[in-house]
Amino acid sequence: MKKNGLTSAVIAGIAGVAGFGSIADAVNLNPDGLGQVLIYPYYTTQSGNDTLISVVNTSDVAKAVKVRFLEGRNSREVLDFHLYLSRFDVWTAGIFSIPEGALGYPGAGVYTRDRSCTVPDIVTATPDGDMIGQIGDVTYATFVNYAYAHLDHSAAAADLLSSVERTREGYIEMIEMANIIGAGATWVTHGATGVPTNCAAARAAWDTGGWPPALQENPTGQGELFGNAMIVNAARGTVVGYAADAIEGFNYSADLHQAPGNVEPNLNDVNDLGMAFQATANVFEFGRLISATYDLTTGVGFPKVDAISALYATPHVINEYYLDGNETIQGTSEWVVTFPTKRFYVDDNPFVDASGNTQPSYSPNAPIAPFANTFWNNGACESVQITVYDREERTERRNNFSPPRPGGSALCWEAQVVTFNQSGDSSNILGSTYFQNIATPFSAGWARISFGNSSATVPRMRAARDGEVFRGLPVTGFFVANYDNGVNDSGVLANYTSLFRHRTMRDCVDEDTGQATCS
Repeated sequence: MKKNGLTSAVIAGIAGVAGFGSIADAVNLNPDGLGQVLIYPYYTTQSGNDTLISVVNTSDVAKAVKVRFLEGRNSREVLDFHLYLSRFDVWTAGIFSIPEGALGYPGAGVYTRDRSCTVPDIVTATPDGDMIGQIGDVTYATFVNYAYAHLDHSAAAADLLSSVERTREGYIEMIEMANIIGAGATWVTHGATGVPTNCAAARAAWDTGGWPPALQENPTGQGELFGNAMIVNAARGTVVGYAADAIEGFNYSADLHQAPGNVEPNLNDVNDLGMAFQATANVFEFGRLISATYDLTTGVGFPKVDAISALYATPHVINEYYLDGNETIQGTSEWVVTFPTKRFYVDDNPFVDASGNTQPSYSPNAPIAPFANTFWNNGACESVQITVYDREERTERRNNFSPPRPGGSALCWEAQVVTFNQSGDSSNILGSTYFQNIATPFSAGWARISFGNSSATVPRMRAARDGEVFRGLPVTGFFVANYDNGVNDSGVLANYTSLFRHRTMRDCVDEDTGQATCS
């Protein structure tokens, strides 16, 4: 087993000299916010919200990036496309509500005025009544239900579960596929008018045999992208923003630049330098570095994605809540809880894509640890314990979600919201329909959501090749709060909104020795 003290993290900086290449050439969650993969934990178009996103290429090399939108119920893909960022480029877009979609349900889509090259085209495309629509002079790409519309759900639930309404909240992935060089870089570089010089050539390349190999290079593993998101509610006059999670060292040598329309690449395409069939995660636990390697021998399904899950695995989600209020000032708090790799462990439903090709299920022997249940009509539910504290140390232990769920409290979806002292059909701030409520007598404080029915039943990931076992579930998200001061003396609506990322911890045990820590 590779057990490395804090000194190893320093040595990793000179890995090539000291022989610690296996430590340096590993995937990690970069605290500085630069990565090859960006995870945006949540978008919403519910209750008057729009979500604005951006991605920045900080390098002097053009990049091919897969942009993927996933719905919150079961992480089924609702849209993806190729984005070509020229050197030092920024791309921006907005996710918004479409009032009438398939089956009469409201859906969602993405629009942009940004001229960075996308394949297929979004900005100047002709509306087709299917995936490209138009409002005024703005065209947009419609989120679609092709990846989940015909799954084997019960007939009673099929209408809602197959509708485009599911696309209205979820999360986003962006994956760097390749460095673009030579004439390809020239095609996607903005000219004097701010428009790429020949995006048409980039699109045509895929129609005439594929992207020329001489016009791309494989990634080097260095994180050079960063992203931000803002959730905006114009009617309420609020905006909250967050930075995307940045995963560095995702791909050192593999060609991930596949044709547009292909659902690849995904998070299982993580790889070590020169080792396409394995992936190593670098994780810090109490200041000690743990290097855990996963390969095709460590499990069924998609075992390399365990390296990504290891970066996020935690037994607890911790954050604050604010509910202070009186006749004129009201406080509201909501937590986003997203499992960015859950689909690889719980989804055993293959589907037929738009081209008539059957796409495989993510987890053919579902469910796979650390998750306990296969996705179905009511989600893939994971048991949790809830502890709520006020600001003076008083506590309510094992405070259940309300109304209580048979079998105990659980989180069932892949991108969902936890509310505090709310009721109704959707959450007050984010408008989420995938929410659970915590009822508490405390006006403010902090809370902890722990995974498992008890401390003895905390979920465990599959063991890495050398026996490292991370406890908990892979999770990300944030806490958003809103204070509504009504209309002030000058007649201005006064809302104050803030957002804070969750706090988590790492918990690794040694499968071989039974030690309580891997380091």
